[in-house]
Amino acid sequence: MFWRIFSIKFKELIRNRSLTGWNFIFPMILATAFYLGFGNMIHEDPGLFTSIPCGYVQNQTQHSRVTDAISFEQVLLSLDPTAAEDPAASMTDATASSGTEAEPGNTDETNTDETNTDNTKKTSAKNNNAESDDEQNLISLTTYSSVREADKALKKGTIDGYYEEKDGEILLTVRENGKSSTILNQIRKEYANKKQTVINLMKENPAKLTEVMDLLTKDSSFLQRYRFGEQTSAYMQYFFALLAMVALYGSTFSTEMLRGMCANLSELGKRYECTPVRKLSSVFAGSLACLVIQSIGSFLIVLYIQYVLGLPFGAPLPAVMLVIILGDAVGIALGMLVGAVCKNESLLWIIPLGIAMTCSFLSGLMLGNLKQLIEQSCPIINKLNPAALVTDALYVVSAYGFTRAFYIDLLFLASMFIITIIGSSLLLRRRKYASI
Repeated sequence: MFWRIFSIKFKELIRNRSLTGWNFIFPMILATAFYLGFGNMIHEDPGLFTSIPCGYVQNQTQHSRVTDAISFEQVLLSLDPTAAEDPAASMTDATASSGTEAEPGNTDETNTDETNTDNTKKTSAKNNNAESDDEQNLISLTTYSSVREADKALKKGTIDGYYEEKDGEILLTVRENGKSSTILNQIRKEYANKKQTVINLMKENPAKLTEVMDLLTKDSSFLQRYRFGEQTSAYMQYFFALLAMVALYGSTFSTEMLRGMCANLSELGKRYECTPVRKLSSVFAGSLACLVIQSIGSFLIVLYIQYVLGLPFGAPLPAVMLVIILGDAVGIALGMLVGAVCKNESLLWIIPLGIAMTCSFLSGLMLGNLKQLIEQSCPIINKLNPAALVTDALYVVSAYGFTRAFYIDLLFLASMFIITIIGSSLLLRRRKYASI
C-alpha cells in the first residue's frame, strides 16, 4: 500500500502544472535573468586567479658556464608543465654559475646588451587563462631567443615580465608593480636561495650533496592545496540563494499533498479520511513522492546553471546535490508542518510562499551581502534560516571544501528536518473530526 500511494501521489503532483511551473520553470527563468545581468562579472571576476604570463630568454652564448643540477629554466618548466611538451622548450646548459642578487632590469637598457635573432621560440601557445585538467598552473611560460623579442611582448602586454640569465645572475624585467611582479620576483628569490645553499654545501660537505639535492627537488609541503573554488566567483552567491529558494519551494508540494489527505482542507480529504489506510504511512509515502519530484527538479536546475549557462559551482556535483536534497527535505517537512497547523485551504499557498521568499531574501537572493550583515549583527537568524544554511553550505564547499563549517551547516539542516517532521507527525497522528 505504501508504494501504491507513493505512485499515485507522484503522478498526481507531477501533473500539477502550476506547481511544476513555479518550482522548476520560474527558477530557470530567474537564473537566466541573473546570468544576463551579471554573468560577465562571474567569468571576468578580478578576484579569480589566472596563470601569470611570463617569458624566459634563452641565452645560448654562454657555453662555458658550470651546469647546475637544476637550472632555472627547469624550475620554470616545473611551474608550467605544459610548456615542457614543446620540443623547443628544451635547452641544455641553462643554469647560472654564481650570484644570487638580481634586480629588475630596464627594458630600454637591456635592448643594447643583447644581439638580435630572427626566430622566437614559443614553448606554449596557450592564453592567460590556460590551465590543465586538474589544476591551474602558476605561470604561463613562453621562451624567447633574444631580449628584443621579449621586450616587444612585454610592451604589447602579452607577458607580465620575463627572466634573463646574464653574467651568472637571474634578471627580472616587469611591466609594472603588482601581484604578478611580486610572484615572479619570489620565484627568482627562492631559486637563488636554494642555489646558494647548494654552493655552500659543495664547499663545506660535498658528500651530502646528493641527499640535499633530493630534499630541494622534492615538492614537500606541510599544507595541502584545495582544488575547490579555484574558479568560484563571489557573484555565485546569488545562484546559491536561488537554489535555496527552490529547496524551500518544495513546501508547496507537501501542502498540496496534505490538501488531498486532510478532511478539514478539502472535499477530497474527507473522502480519503474515510478509507481504511494508516494515516502516517500514507503521509510519508506522499512526502517521499514530493522529495523525489523536488530533487529531480533541483538537479535539472543545477545542470542548467552549470552546463547551459556555463557557471561552475567549484565543487563536486554530488556534494552540491547533497546540500540541495537536504534543503529540499527541510522545505517539504516545513510544508507538512504548515499543512498540519493551517486549517484554511486558501492559506496553503500563501504561507509556504511567504516563508520561502522571506528566508530567501534574508539569505541574499535580492541583496548579496545581506546574509553577511545579519551574521555580524545577529548570527542566530542565519542559523534558524534554512535558506541561509543552504546558501552558506554551497558557498563553503565550493570555496573551501569539506570543512567544519560545511558539516555544521548540514547538521543544522538535518536537525531542522527532524524537528519539523516530528512536529508534523504529532499533529497529524490520530487526528479526529467531530463530523465529516
